[in-house]
Amino acid sequence: MARIIYALIILIISQTNLPAQVKFLLDYNARTREYTVSMMPERTWTSPKNKTATGQVTLKATAGQFFVKDIYSHVEKTDWIPSGRVNTPIESPRYDYIFFRLKTPGLTEIPYRAFRPTKLFTFTLEANCAREVMLVSNTEDAFLPPNSKSINIGNSIGALGANGEAYIGNISDLPIFCPYADPPVTDNKVIAETPEVVSLIDKTLLYPNPTVNEVQITLNWLGTKGTKEILAYNTAGELVRFFQQDFNSGTNSFVLDISDFDNGIYNFQVVDDQQSLTLGKVIKVQ
Repeated sequence: MARIIYALIILIISQTNLPAQVKFLLDYNARTREYTVSMMPERTWTSPKNKTATGQVTLKATAGQFFVKDIYSHVEKTDWIPSGRVNTPIESPRYDYIFFRLKTPGLTEIPYRAFRPTKLFTFTLEANCAREVMLVSNTEDAFLPPNSKSINIGNSIGALGANGEAYIGNISDLPIFCPYADPPVTDNKVIAETPEVVSLIDKTLLYPNPTVNEVQITLNWLGTKGTKEILAYNTAGELVRFFQQDFNSGTNSFVLDISDFDNGIYNFQVVDDQQSLTLGKVIKVQ
């Protein structure tokens, strides 16, 4: 009996130290003609570890057949929106690539329940379905960067419980087939390529650098005013801490206490409308 209890304790400890693992799943309901993107966590996170900073989903589908409408986001206070597309890139000319981005008012709590799927968003198409639709693989795809469009494709979800990136792959990389798909669009339908990203930051200064106890960030803010999250990542890409600051239009200056950070280099980013904007790097010393 003692051995069983000891084994259970070891199992619990080992599970506690497991790295974060969240997979994505794409499903199609032929009756309602709805596509659904879900996530399957392998860890349970409660507040504040379930707070989510950013998210991206990339799908690829048979060229000329995948035009999204009626997107519905399932998790409260989240909004998944189309963020661009690339049609028939030279690396993968049979497919169109479609990008979705997570938009929230801040770090929003999302249900991360071990081995229980959470629906992220559902949508339909202007046509009945597409011949092939699949989640892009972050490790095996002809259009992975570096590519002809100089863009970063793939999937991502950032949560505090993962100290940053939580996504590790898809439950399935196989396509969903639809044998009765409409023929590809041939009427020169105009679809925008990946939209140009307008910088919301100008004249950023981080000092002193190197620093011992604190860093002052001064910048010219061109975005909307309000409370934003400033995220500090170490060189391993792990989220070390996030700070909440009130941003106003024009010049802003913030002093952040990093006295308890380990020595090293830290990358600071600000999250606005769920876009991560780089502020710069700071060297922390004793």
